[in-house]
Amino acid sequence: MASLLPTRRQANTAMQPIENLRMQAIKPVITPALLQDDLPISEAAAKLVTKTRNEIRAILAGEDERLLVVVGPCSIHDTEAALDYAGRLHALREQLGDDLLIVMRVYFEKPRTTVGWKGLINDPDLDDSFKINKGLRTARQLLLELNNRGVPAGVEFLDILTSRLLPTRCNRHATHTVFCPAPRKACWRSSTPLAMPTRTLFCVVAPTAPTTMLILSPAPPRSWPKAACGPTS
Repeated sequence: MASLLPTRRQANTAMQPIENLRMQAIKPVITPALLQDDLPISEAAAKLVTKTRNEIRAILAGEDERLLVVVGPCSIHDTEAALDYAGRLHALREQLGDDLLIVMRVYFEKPRTTVGWKGLINDPDLDDSFKINKGLRTARQLLLELNNRGVPAGVEFLDILTSRLLPTRCNRHATHTVFCPAPRKACWRSSTPLAMPTRTLFCVVAPTAPTTMLILSPAPPRSWPKAACGPTS
């Protein structure tokens, strides 16, 4: 007797699509492990990142009397201009280092709520071509070059995935809001000193409490780490 149930091929052919209905196209993005392997951090950059993170934590804890100054472009669109700016900033770091800890603001994402350029990572060519892999490589290479030149960088992550793709270069991490769970999770798993809006006590307390979360690890498989933030968050 013939089966009344459709075969798997028949079922798949007849089935209406139910996923990605609003997507025009889907393109693969490089994994964190591959990006870090292609553009590894140098020993000099790693030393500067570690040193600057510790200095920032000391300032936040009141153990260092200097002021922390995060200054630089609202967003990066021209890496050559960014490096020129960094060279000027490096001279000031040397001149004012006894009183100020200067970190260059290096923002790659724009918090657009409607339309407009969304930043170097999303659209590095500024032409709506959205070559995100190129943007990720450009951003990571710039952070590496800045640290190699002795200029620490502070980055604001708007997309929680970019915080996994560009973490090892950052000396300071800002988040646009902590009212939304996703940015809070980015704060929880960050290894850098954090800057966040503090309009309510919730903004300070929530990201400092231990939690569990689902994250994209640098390489498969997926993992469920437990995060426990310290007081410098």
